[in-house]
Amino acid sequence: MTSVLFCKHGGFIYPVDSGQTDESANFQFTLEQLKGCGWESATEEDLKILNDLMLKYGIISRDSAYMMLATMLAESGCTDKVEGGEALLAKMKEMGEDKAWEVYRVNVSGNGNVIGQYNWWERGAGYMQITGEDLQEQFLKYIDDPFDGKDTATYIGNNYPIESAVWYWTEVNMTSEGNLNAYVERYEASEEIFLIAQYFVNGYPTGHDATLGKIRDGEAYTINEGKLYSNGDHFSAPNSWGERYPRWQRVEEYMNNEE
Repeated sequence: MTSVLFCKHGGFIYPVDSGQTDESANFQFTLEQLKGCGWESATEEDLKILNDLMLKYGIISRDSAYMMLATMLAESGCTDKVEGGEALLAKMKEMGEDKAWEVYRVNVSGNGNVIGQYNWWERGAGYMQITGEDLQEQFLKYIDDPFDGKDTATYIGNNYPIESAVWYWTEVNMTSEGNLNAYVERYEASEEIFLIAQYFVNGYPTGHDATLGKIRDGEAYTINEGKLYSNGDHFSAPNSWGERYPRWQRVEEYMNNEE
């Protein structure tokens, strides 16, 4: 599990116009690339859906596409369509939703991760694990889906695991450049930008803008025992950084070997 309520850190929702008229100029994945980066269960259908959605939402940058994929893998492995995966679903059937969710929250917190005050029906959904009733309803409204049931997380995860991720990457205004797609287009793909992107997705450390800005621009930093240290400042690393960072390392290595 990697998703927490902090996905709601994003602010206003707005459409992005890529300004592109020549679709041949847009970056598109191959199935070999998806598998090489770690989405080993990806199918031709997954590939078509992802590439079509990148065109729809205006992802034209190779750097942004690869970093989005790394973040999807970090959040869900591109396997867990809903937070907690099959293990939590099995516990819900065995114990009931409320009790299973209570146990799950205790276990997540016990592993040193932060989990927000949200309920099981609004838990992380889709491959970017978008979390919280407001954010999930914004997504459904954006795509004009009239679903009005209680369990938005399961509905989105089962029906829009890829689109909800691409939507979050391109439509949620949270960075100095607007959305994450624009941010990575501006600063390009690097370890530092991946780190900052994970904060935006997984819980932004309020009050540390200056430090993260300096890291973005090349300031040295270290991460030790779940804490980030840089130039006299320190605060929590993104949730599950020890598992999250290797996802980026694999994607970055694949990208570099292609060049």
